[in-house]
Amino acid sequence: MALFLFLLVIGLMAGGLVVLASFSLGTFLLGIALGIIVLFTLINIFIYRLLATRGPGWLEQIEG
Repeated sequence: MALFLFLLVIGLMAGGLVVLASFSLGTFLLGIALGIIVLFTLINIFIYRLLATRGPGWLEQIEG
């Protein structure tokens, strides 16, 4: 449960950083959208790799 909360906080911080950077750089809406898409794609790749490597072990622990 704590892992999912941690990943949620990371995602919220990443999105906030993209929006903050776009406002400080003065980019337009398309730049914000592309930045968010790229950032969340990288986050999803990281989470997928984490679950692909450690997920089976976690599932075995849950099943007992």
